[in-house]
Amino acid sequence: MRIAVIGLGRIGSRILRELWVRFPATLGVDCDPEKVEKLRAEGLPAAVDPQEAAGADVYLMAVSTGPRMEGLFAAAAG
Repeated sequence: MRIAVIGLGRIGSRILRELWVRFPATLGVDCDPEKVEKLRAEGLPAAVDPQEAAGADVYLMAVSTGPRMEGLFAAAAG
């Protein structure tokens, strides 16, 4: 099963770590290259390009909504 975790903040990165152990095809996606590089340095699969998550069986959204939900809208538009 291929799972994509969208948003790699405190919650999303934790979800990625937990799922990756059981489902090695899990991929984390975030627009912040620093978060992605940090997770890659830990050996976890992460990407900045949302196209890399295309074709996943399951998508989990773990993005910060922000005061006007701009984070959620940005993730949905990507």
